[in-house]
Amino acid sequence: MKRAELVNYFITGIAGSLLAIAILSNNPSLALGILVGLMITLFSYSEWLEREGIVFNDERTLRIDETASRRALQALIIMMSITVVISSFNSRNSQFWKGIYVTSSITLALTAILKIVLRHYYSRIM
Repeated sequence: MKRAELVNYFITGIAGSLLAIAILSNNPSLALGILVGLMITLFSYSEWLEREGIVFNDERTLRIDETASRRALQALIIMMSITVVISSFNSRNSQFWKGIYVTSSITLALTAILKIVLRHYYSRIM
């Protein structure tokens, strides 16, 4: 494993540990700050690596990432659909399930809308 990859994992591991501490201490603002800090740090680090000439992504790895992301999204949509169906039956008797039904239905609808909008957008620019 390359040194640059190890540093990337080290940064992520430290941020994950800090995030766990923030969640266990019930401090959502600290947790959000850690996530923002992690994103900025990793983005800056990857930009620095690109300036140094170290490349992590080539055409093959980008294609693998796109396929993996597409399959993961498909699996999540199927799981959300199953959650909507199961919670719709159970929501008749319980407020708890009704909340799950409404939340998962809205999330599923927003995911479908986002997919349609992004598909239209990328079909125009590509």
